[in-house]
Amino acid sequence: MKKLIITTMSVALISSGVWVGAQTPTKSDTAEREQRVASPGKPGAPIQLQYEVKGQLQTGGEVIVKLAFSGVGADMVTASVRPDPGLVRMDSAEDLRLPVQQKGGVATGQEIRLIPEQDGIYYVNIFASMMINGEEQFKSFAIPVEVGQVDWAEHLKPQGDLKDDGLGNTIIALPATEK
Repeated sequence: MKKLIITTMSVALISSGVWVGAQTPTKSDTAEREQRVASPGKPGAPIQLQYEVKGQLQTGGEVIVKLAFSGVGADMVTASVRPDPGLVRMDSAEDLRLPVQQKGGVATGQEIRLIPEQDGIYYVNIFASMMINGEEQFKSFAIPVEVGQVDWAEHLKPQGDLKDDGLGNTIIALPATEK
């Protein structure tokens, strides 16, 4: 029933022209989308993250993720670290304040210690912010952590079903979950 409601709402939005994808793309729209795909990351604060994952990449073993930030425009980065469920963080600090390595400087890092509860692919999500000219700017990062034997092909498999909406557009129907 929920799949039907989502599909019905999608058809209504597409037919009303709310979604850009419902309109016939022009050559400039296509070029703009291709340019965005080629982007090295999401726009945001001028921060780069260098990281290293080391340790026992097995269930119950300690995994160490070393973080170092570089960039321009600020001296400090505030970073919120949120590992996926299944990675237990061994330190209690949620937010970190780290110096930013300026061009040509030496990177100072911070280690995050994690214990994986089972085999799988997890992400350590980093939400970084810095003040530049009195304005707070943000950038997010996701660090993959592979624990034990994992199947990347299964992990990267697309979810949902591709369906035709009757108007010539393709939509993805995803299963609804309640929490």
